[in-house]
Amino acid sequence: MKHLLLLSLLAGLFLTTQAQKKVAAVVNLTINKVDSVVIEKGKSFVVQLPVHNRTGDDWKLSQPSVKCNFTQSMLGQAGMLPNQPEPKLFFFKAVEKGTESIRFIYKNPRTAEGIEPEEKLLIVTIQ
Repeated sequence: MKHLLLLSLLAGLFLTTQAQKKVAAVVNLTINKVDSVVIEKGKSFVVQLPVHNRTGDDWKLSQPSVKCNFTQSMLGQAGMLPNQPEPKLFFFKAVEKGTESIRFIYKNPRTAEGIEPEEKLLIVTIQ
């Protein structure tokens, strides 16, 4: 049901977005620190990460990807229940065969100095 709701949301976004025509995969990086996905060359995919509040917290790409072109990012709609995280969506297109690591860093302005920010790693295999 959760994935159906997300896919419905994404389908609506794609009707109005010229940058993305079709999504081959939705990667939800909420639980694992490291995850992986296999994508065909030329296909688009979206990565979903939770933003816990709107007071400066945000996910950022740590470095540009070579084999996966980053096309856009946006905040999704807030959860149906109060205090639910909002999904941050990152859209990519697989442009070159091979393996690529995409690292995301969670920026929280309230984190004490010297504490490492939360990170997620997505390993993309492009066939």
